Parts: sequence; C-alpha cells; structure tokens
Amino acid sequence: MPPLTTGDVAILGVSAALAGAFIFRGSLFGGAKTPTPTVNKAAAVDDGIDPRDFVAKMKAGKKRLVIFYGSQTGTAEEYAIRLAKEAKSRFGLTSLVCDPEEYDFENLDQIPEDCAVIFVMATYGEGEPTDNAVTLMQNLADESFAFSNGEHRLDGLKYVLFGLGNKTYEQFNAVARQIDDHLTKAGGTRIGERGEGDDDKSMEEDYLEWKDKMWNEFSSILGVEEGAGSDTPDFVVNELNNHDYSKVYLGELSARALNKTKGIHDLKNPYPSPIVVSKELFRHGGERNCIHLEFDTAGSGITYQHGDHVGVWPTNADVEVDRLLCALGLGSPERRKQVIGVESLDPALAKVPFPVPTTYETALRHYVDISAVAGRQVLNSLAKYAPTSEAAAMLQRLGTDKEYYHEVIANGCLKLGEVLQLAVGNDSHAKPTPENTTAWNIPFDVIISAIPRLQPRYYSISSSPKMHPNKIHVTCVVLKYESVESAVAKAKWVFGVGSNYILNLKMAHAGETVPVMSENGETAAHVTNPSYAIAGPRSAYSDGSSYKAPIHVRRSTFRLPTNPKSPVIMIGPGTGVAPFRGFIQERVALARKALEKNGPDALKEWGQITLFYGCRDEHDDYLYKDEWPQYQEELKGKFDLKIAFSRSGPRKPDGSKIYVQDLIWEDRKRIADAVLNQKAYIYICGDAKNMAKSVSFLCHRFSIIFSLRCLTEGSNYLDMEPWKKPRSRSHFYSREGGKGKENAHLDTVTECNGECKRLSVAASIVHKELTEVRKTVRELSEDNAILKKAAETESQEAASMKARMEEVLKEVCSQLDGCRSQLDNYKMRLERTRSAAEDASDQLSKAALVITKKDEDITKLNTQLEALRKENEDLKKLLEGQTLQTSAQPPQEPPHSGVPSPSAIILPSLENTREQNVTQTNVDGPSSTSAPEQGPPDDILRLNRIVSTKAHVIKSLENEVKELRDQHLALKTDRDSRIREMTNILDVVKRGKRKAEDDFLEEREAKRRAREDLSKEIERREDAENSLAFEKRERDRLLTEIESMGRSIDSELAARRRLEDDIFRMKQNSTKLASKIQGEWRERVTAVENQYQAAIQEKSALEEKLRVQQAAEKEDKEKVKALEVAIASIQNIVNGVVTAQEPSIVAAASRVPSSISEGPAKPPLIQRFGV
Repeated sequence: MPPLTTGDVAILGVSAALAGAFIFRGSLFGGAKTPTPTVNKAAAVDDGIDPRDFVAKMKAGKKRLVIFYGSQTGTAEEYAIRLAKEAKSRFGLTSLVCDPEEYDFENLDQIPEDCAVIFVMATYGEGEPTDNAVTLMQNLADESFAFSNGEHRLDGLKYVLFGLGNKTYEQFNAVARQIDDHLTKAGGTRIGERGEGDDDKSMEEDYLEWKDKMWNEFSSILGVEEGAGSDTPDFVVNELNNHDYSKVYLGELSARALNKTKGIHDLKNPYPSPIVVSKELFRHGGERNCIHLEFDTAGSGITYQHGDHVGVWPTNADVEVDRLLCALGLGSPERRKQVIGVESLDPALAKVPFPVPTTYETALRHYVDISAVAGRQVLNSLAKYAPTSEAAAMLQRLGTDKEYYHEVIANGCLKLGEVLQLAVGNDSHAKPTPENTTAWNIPFDVIISAIPRLQPRYYSISSSPKMHPNKIHVTCVVLKYESVESAVAKAKWVFGVGSNYILNLKMAHAGETVPVMSENGETAAHVTNPSYAIAGPRSAYSDGSSYKAPIHVRRSTFRLPTNPKSPVIMIGPGTGVAPFRGFIQERVALARKALEKNGPDALKEWGQITLFYGCRDEHDDYLYKDEWPQYQEELKGKFDLKIAFSRSGPRKPDGSKIYVQDLIWEDRKRIADAVLNQKAYIYICGDAKNMAKSVSFLCHRFSIIFSLRCLTEGSNYLDMEPWKKPRSRSHFYSREGGKGKENAHLDTVTECNGECKRLSVAASIVHKELTEVRKTVRELSEDNAILKKAAETESQEAASMKARMEEVLKEVCSQLDGCRSQLDNYKMRLERTRSAAEDASDQLSKAALVITKKDEDITKLNTQLEALRKENEDLKKLLEGQTLQTSAQPPQEPPHSGVPSPSAIILPSLENTREQNVTQTNVDGPSSTSAPEQGPPDDILRLNRIVSTKAHVIKSLENEVKELRDQHLALKTDRDSRIREMTNILDVVKRGKRKAEDDFLEEREAKRRAREDLSKEIERREDAENSLAFEKRERDRLLTEIESMGRSIDSELAARRRLEDDIFRMKQNSTKLASKIQGEWRERVTAVENQYQAAIQEKSALEEKLRVQQAAEKEDKEKVKALEVAIASIQNIVNGVVTAQEPSIVAAASRVPSSISEGPAKPPLIQRFGV
C-alpha cells in the first residue's frame, strides 16, 4: 500500500474531529447552561464614578456649578447652556449641565460650599413640571424624602432659579415658585431674585434683565471676580471633501432615518407619516386659512389618547435659507452643498445640536431655527464681524438699546438674515441672491451657538383613537400677519413656520399652487406664501403624488372624566374646539358600544356634554359644521352645542357683539348647578390671553355666588346683569302721605316696634340658614374624611398593584434576558458549527480532488496495463515463432522501432533490470558448452523472463488498481456519512435556534402585554387619583368658602344682636318718653278744663287765666320743640346704625312677610323730617 499523502492526513483529521464533535454533542450543545454574568446598570461606573452621581462628576471635573433644566421643548435647556457659557466667559467657571431625570438627588446636600446649583425650570400645562423634572419635583416636595444626611434638609445649599412660563395661563411659573419654596423650607439660600420669564411678552428681555442683577450677587457670594474668563468657541466646524455622501445627513432627524432601520418613533426618532386627507375648513377664497390634515400611522407603532398633542417637524422657508446662506457668503451651489463636520470643544457644556456630517444648507434648512426673531444678545455678539463700521454700530445699538430693539426687531419680527441685510443696506424684500446680498465673515460655529435648534410645532389632536385608531387629525389655523413698520424696516408679511409648512403640505397634496398674498383686492407681486422643501431629505417624504411629514405624539393630561355620568362643559372658540372634537368622538364611540350592548336606554344616566363654540361668521369659519348634528343624533340628546357668531350673529341690546363669555353668563344657573351639585368638569381651550381669562373669571364669579347661597343679595342675584349689581340698598320707605301731626309720637313708637319685629324675623331666618350651613359643613367634612380614606386606600392599592406589576415585569425581563442569553449561546454554537462545517467542506473538497486524481491515475494504469498485456501477447507470439525458427534462421535482434515500450515508460526499473541482464549476458559471452549457434535459446529465455516479469507487473498493477478503488469507495462512504452527520447536527442547531427565537418572541410579546397592562392600570389609577384629587380640591375650596361665609354670618349676627340691644334700649326710652308726654298732656287738659269752668264762674278772672293759659301753651311749645329735637337725635342714631348694617337688614327684611313688613301707616312727623 503506498504511503498516505498530506491531503489524506487532512481528511482523516477532519473526519476524526467531526466524529468527536458528534459523539460529545450532548455536552457541547445540549448540556447545562453556563450562567451569564449580568451587569447592574445602577452600579455601573465610568472610571470609578457613578454616572448618576452629579456631585462626584463635579468634583472629578473641578466644576463649581451644576445646572439642572426642566425642559419640554428645549427652551429651558437652551437657557441653561447660555448660563453655563456666560459663567465661563465672565468668571472662568466650568459648569455641569444636567438633565434631572438622568441623576439621583440623594446627595444634593453634598454640594461643596464654594459651589452652587442653578435651576432653569419650565412650567408645562396647568402648573405641571416637565417630563424630565417630575422626579426632581417629587423629591423636593416630599418631606419624607431623606438626603444623604438622613434628613430632608439642604442647609448651606446655594442656588439660583430662573423659571419659564406664560402669564396667559393661571399657573404662571408655578414649578419655579414651588421649587423656590421647597428649597427655602429645606434650608437653602437663593442667590439673587427668582427669575420669571414670560413667553407671552418677551422671554428674552425678562432673562436679560434678571441675569445681570443675579451675576452681581453671584460674584459677591461665591467670591469670584468678573473678567477671569475668556470668550472661547463652543464648536469646531471642519469641511469634509471626500466623505461618503450616502452617510451625510441631508435633513434626516435620526440615525435610524438615515440608515432606514426600524425602531420606536418618538421625539428623537419621528415617524414620516403619510398624509391621507387634507382640506380647507374656512371659506375658499377667503383671507384666512384653516387646514385639516389626517396622518396615517398604521404599522408605525404610534398610539395616542384623546387630548394628546402631535408634534410636526417643519423646515425653514426656502427664502430664509437662501437669505442667511447669502449673508454668510455660502450662497453659491458649491458652498451650499459643502459637507461639514461639527465637534464640540466641551461636550459637557455644549452638545452638537444636530446630527453630523451634514451640509451648510441642510443645517440652516432642517436643524437650526433661523425663522425666529433675532435675539438682542446675539446681535450684540455679532457686531465684531460686521463688514462696515456702520453695520457694527447698528448691531451694537440694537444689542444695548432695549427700546430701539423693541421698535425695530420685535415689532418688525425681523429674523437674523433680515437684520444682517438691513445693517448693510440690502433690500430685505427682494429675492436674496449672492449678487444683491453683502456677505458677512461670521464663522459658522458662531451661528450654531447663537441660533437654537429648530423644534417641532405641537397641535392638539382633533380626533379620538376609538373612532380613528390609525389616524391622527390636526386642525391648524395658518398664521400670517403684517408687521409694524419702523424707520429702519418697512412693514412685511410674517408667516408662522409650522402652520405655513402644513399649508404647503395641504396644497401639494391637493395639487394646488402657492397663491400670491393680496390685500383689499390688490395683488402684491413681491409677497407670496413661503415655499418649503416638503419633499424631505433625498425625496423621502414624497413620491410625486403623495406626501409625508415627520411627526411624533406627546402625552397630555387633558382627558375626559372616566365616568360618563359626569357632566362635561367645554369652552373652545375658534380652533380651541380641536381637542373637544376628539372628546366628542370619544364619547360617540363609547355610546355606540353601549347602545349595541345595553339597548336604547344605555345613555339614560350619562352626563350632559355642553360645548360653547364661537367664530366670526357662520359661512366663513364655522369649523366642522356638518359633523356636530351627527354627533348630537348619536349621543341621543346628551350633547348640547351653543354657538356665538361675533360678526354675523345677533347683537346685545346696546349693539355690542356676542361672544362665548356672554353665552356662558346666560347659562350661568345651569353651569353653576352642574359644577356644585353634579360634579361637572369644565374644560377651556383657545385664546389663553383674553377669552380663557374672561371665562375663568365668570366661572369663578358665579361659582362663589352659588357657594354663598345668595345669603347677602337674595335669591334673584343671578338674574341681574353683571354691570347692574347694586352696591347698597336705598332708603327703607319711599311712600308719601300720613296722619296728623298730633299722633307723630305714638306712630314713631309703633314703627319702632314693627322694625324690631322684622329684625327678629330676619335674625331667626339668618340663624336657621346658619344652622343649615353648619350642617352642610359637617356633612362636607365627613364626606371629605371618607374621600381621604378612600384616596388613601386607592393609593395603597395602586402602590401594591404597581409593585406587583413591577415584580411581574422584572420576572418577565429576567426570563427575557435568559432567552436572549440562550439565543446568543445558540448563535455562537451555530457559528462554531458553521465554521467547522465549512472547514469540513473544504477538506471534503480537497479529498474529492485527491479521489479524482486517483481515478485519473487508475485510468492511466488501466490503459498502460492493456498496453502491457498486448505487448505480452506479442512477445508470446514472437517467442513461439522464434522457437519454431531457431533451427532455420540465425539469431536476430528483437525489433526496435526507436519508440520506448509501455513497460519502459511505466516501469523503468524493470527495463533497467532487463538491460542489466542483457549486458551481463553479453559480458559473460557464450558458455563453454554452447556454440555460437545456440543464441536463439538464450533470447527465448530472455523473452520468457521479460514475459514473466511483465506478467508480475500486470498483476501488481491490478492489485494496486483494486486497492485504489477500495480506498475510493471507502472515502466516498466516509464522506457521505460525515455529510449526513453534519446535516443532522445542523438540523438540531436550527431547531434549537428556531425554538429559542420562538421563546424569545413569546417572552417579548408577554413583556409587551405586561407593559401595556401596566400602562393601562397606571393610567386608570392616575385618572382615579386625579378625579379624587379634583374632588378633594373642590370640597376643600367649598369648605373654605363656607367657613368664611360662616365667620361673616357670625360677625353679622353679632352686629345684629348689638343692633337689637340698641333698638330695645331705644324702645324702652321711647316708651318712657311717650308715657311722660301722655301724663303731661292729661294734666294740661285737666288744667284747661278747670280754667274753663273757673272762667265761666269767674268772668272777672278770665283775662288773668287766659294769660296763664298762653304762658302754659308757650311752655308746651317749647317742650314740644325740645321733644322733637330729642326724637330727631334718636332718629339720627337709629339711621346711623341702620346705615352701617343696611345690606344685612335689607336681606333679612326681604324675608319678612308682607303683613309684617308693611307695618302701620307712616306718621306725618316722619314725613316732615324726611326719615
């Protein structure tokens, strides 16, 4: 057997390895699983620092400031970065700018004494913290939350606070004020005043006015000197010439969008949603536009609830992009498309605000907000790059003169590109080109630092997911108005970025062209609606016929009550009706299910839904006019719509317009009853600056009135117009006429008695009402205690449920991690098996080549064997012929043609042997006994030897061929067996992989369901907690008002008791005085009669008696005058007391029956004195 070749050895080695793997496959692939080590994220550290420990990061980076920002749209983050930059440029202090949700606050008390904390907090919604500041607010507000010192104390903490809000909302800067209170109570010390920016007026001006004063106090408290810092750039912009253009961001908002990979769609990865419906809601051809869009979210994974917001990511208008590019000297096509990379010189201070690499044009079109009004501080910083001294002077004046900035920039709504044009004398109304725009030498990194990131525009979703599960409806009024002209800038049209972007989408979707703006019928050819690059990056948002827009959903707490029995009052004029359309669709969808399940009486106990809606004209801007009747029909009378048309509708009696506020005042009784007795919910959406304040004031006004039960002004108070409310009552009486003068005193006493009776009746009525009020207070207190107990129970149940759900979620996560680990093991084993299979396949291929070569050798050997056999036959024949001719012929040489025989070719050793034999024969010569004629027998012997040798060679070749064939067959059999074994192993691995993948998918689905259930449960609990909290607040408010009312009634009763005592004393004095007067009159009458009788009897004494009588009458007149003076003084006292208590006495007197209140006829004496 020939020796083994290298290929044979390799094949045998691979076969042995595969056989061993197959034998020990149980331990290799199916044995016990090796536990995978897990990493505790909370304990993960970088360079020994906990990533959630901001104090350790401050100390490691030698930073003396840490700045926390609570931001929903990025504005607060922008101001936080600006404060950090200014601290570095003023004092040389480095800062750590932190998102509060990424850090723990247990060590907030460990801030070093020479350091400070800055809070830049925005107020979101109705006094709520932003999403990333919820945990911070909870930790500061919870007095049971202990810091590292074991207490809820922050003694020695120095902090700076700036809040962002809007005064048109009731809870203006509530979050900043609450944080200030919490930190002060915990022992913190505020540096400077609390800053409060008002977005309704000018957030920028409020910030600038606040920061200068704050920095002065900051430097004195921390002991730092201004001027120690330097103005260093934040970014480095590099131009990239040979970059792969497919990896350049051309407007993509995320890496997933660029790489076209799937993922969750949120703020960081918006979803390009197709637009399926677009229409104009206002009258076609009118001056205003209101767009209705419907976005298709099927297959995106995006979900929403009624009342949520949808964020639409617009681009900047083409004209503004061209303007700023030309002003920066980047207007040529080559410069526009130049690829750039941006690097942050201090990533902890300033992050690159957009994805890179990108281009100059893309950055200005998609990523930075160049359409915003230019900031005063920015203009001042750009003055040093001005191409002329006049331009530099103008920018410096704009940056330092607040009034001049307001007149030119704020009133003119000038953007940065327009300011740069105006400063050098360019025409900002002309189409910007490199030829008509002077270039400024402003570094692009300065532009990136100066202009904030372009943010999404949020709109209330005007649909319900129960009615439109895969569509999001948007109702948007297009913003366009004319600016105020100044001495520097002419008036121009101002266009809202987001709404005009939506208008472009609507017009493109409907196949319309961009119209030319007109005013009073005169076309202004130089002013058109701005155009936008709605096709998106690389035309990803348009295929020519359909369009898409990047959107995401932001959650809101603006929700309907979970109980449909609660009445709902919605106030939404104009586009404020958008979320209420979703509310009504939500109720309609629920009503359909209820009617289908419970029959026509299913809505019988549902609460009434009332919508107060207002617009200008019924035919111009009446939104969703055709939908409301259908909703009213489906809700079976449970939906009431009240509309005010301010221009085309009816007017008030004085000719003024009727607005939503007037409709509310007309329906005030029903609204107040629904709020106080039926626990109705009131929702207001729309113009927060004017309408919402008026409506809120009205609701608060008649709510207080009804809470007081009309005790002070009577039950008809609400029937009066608000401008006709009496401030005080007139006199008690106004009737004229009466009796004679002589009965004045007695009638005065009678009148006093009547007044006392009426006051007593009024006092009893007030006492009875006070008793009822106190009883109501006790009932409300009991209900409040019950609600508190129920709320505590609900909170405990919610906490336990949340804990259980978290445990389930943790278990599911652990199982999922196990499945992932198992899947990874299967993948690793599959890779190893695949590698081994590939090696075995290579070895088998080599073996096949060896076998093929062996087959070729065997074929050749067979061919040569046949040739040898033929030659052997020829030799036998020749031997036989020579044997016959030996006697007749001389010996001859064998035929030699000059061509080597096959035996000489195949077996050179045998030929050499033959030559040696022949040579030996020639050397020895003929034997001594043989004659020369015996040559033929020697030749025959030689031929016989050759024949026998060849026969032996043939036999050996046949054996070798047979052996090679056996080896070939064995190799084929072994290869087939190994292939079958490898196939089986691969099948087992594939089945294991499929099983692991199925388990992983099942676990992931279970985790998703658990998360959904947890979210639903948490949402339900939150709704319940919100409902309980609202009821608790309402009850507390009512209790407070009733207690205040009780205190006022108590004081009123005390005053009335004092008045009763005064009147009683006055009555006693009047009775005594009347008795005295009556006695005197009786004595005088008797004296007169006696004098008359004496005059008859004694005529002589008549004159004397008459003089006595005249004297007596004169004395009586003086006494009467004195009495009248006394009565007048008493009446003045009574009038003074009555005037002081007049409103209460009138209210009490109004309840006295008419038979008592009328009293006796008024004496003429009171008429005389005008009482």
